[in-house]
Amino acid sequence: MSAPMRTPPPPRDDSLRGTLTIEAYARRQGLTQREVRQMLGTGKVPFVQVRGQIRVPIAPATDTGSDSASESTDR
Repeated sequence: MSAPMRTPPPPRDDSLRGTLTIEAYARRQGLTQREVRQMLGTGKVPFVQVRGQIRVPIAPATDTGSDSASESTDR
């Protein structure tokens, strides 16, 4: 008897590259998904909608202090 056929995994979607799900962002930031959704609603966290999915760009979550560095050189 042969093993059942497995369905291959779906191809990676390049349009989702550079973004996180709400769940992944919450885990990375140590927050609950509810807190992240509230932050999205108030505009404290930027988001993009890709094919009906709300995603959080990775750059704002990992980019800390770049604005303060440019401010200090402008003085």
